[in-house]
Amino acid sequence: NYTEINYNPRTTKTFSPRWNITFRNGMSASINVGVTNDLSENAGTETLSKRLNIGLQLRHSFRAERFLAKLKLYKPGSNPTLNMDIDIQYSTDTRQRTVPGADNPDAPTGHKRFSISPRFSYQITRNLTGAFRLAYNRGTTIESNLVAQSFALGMEVTFVF
Repeated sequence: NYTEINYNPRTTKTFSPRWNITFRNGMSASINVGVTNDLSENAGTETLSKRLNIGLQLRHSFRAERFLAKLKLYKPGSNPTLNMDIDIQYSTDTRQRTVPGADNPDAPTGHKRFSISPRFSYQITRNLTGAFRLAYNRGTTIESNLVAQSFALGMEVTFVF
């Protein structure tokens, strides 16, 4: 007893695994993947939406005695460290519609995004800490091929007297 106007089926498929890896040298990595396909119908118009998200996070902590000794900044007895955090993200989402009676679907719409954000924090002595951060983002609009990019740079230093 369903009519085309009242019956609006929708099918969603999602796959989203996550892997965590710790290497022998202490570096850890996390990989996230998300894939979603969504097919819906409303009043005879089919809409196919696809989303893909991929993320990679790398974390590592280094001992910094040798590096600081080369720069003549090492003081015996301190415990200098350098922490590295790198985040990389890629995502895309597209939508494509097919109207009743059309042989071909409409042109796809959506966005693609990429970003990378490395961050390095350091502790040279108990009295000197800081961080250095970079960020790069790039986004593309699929239907117009319009690209937007941004770059950020940050640095912080903390002296304790």
